[in-house]
Amino acid sequence: GLCSWTTAMAFFFTINKEVLPLKANLAVQEGRLKVAMSSLQVAQVQLDDKQRELDAVQMMYEGAVKEKKTLLDAAETCRRKMKAATALISGLGGEKERWTQQSKEFEQQIMQLVGDALLATAFLSYS
Repeated sequence: GLCSWTTAMAFFFTINKEVLPLKANLAVQEGRLKVAMSSLQVAQVQLDDKQRELDAVQMMYEGAVKEKKTLLDAAETCRRKMKAATALISGLGGEKERWTQQSKEFEQQIMQLVGDALLATAFLSYS
């Protein structure tokens, strides 16, 4: 019994020589893991904050892009209306000259209306 116990203790000592540094290393690594996990937790909180900020800024950006598109569409509509108005005004420019000429002719006809009526009446009276 004593010989097998001594052999077992010798075997345990050999194994324990390898296991004790591994256990010590395990404790050190668990400490490092704890520190790393707490750093990870802090970094995750920061990431969540930054993600919320990014989401808010992204929404503002999308709103600004939508407003820009609306303004560009309105500007294009205004440009088309201005082009149509310019074409209409230039087209009516020639009409103004014609209307002015026609107005002068009407004034002349009105001035001659009394004389023309007298002539027509005289003609009808003599016929």
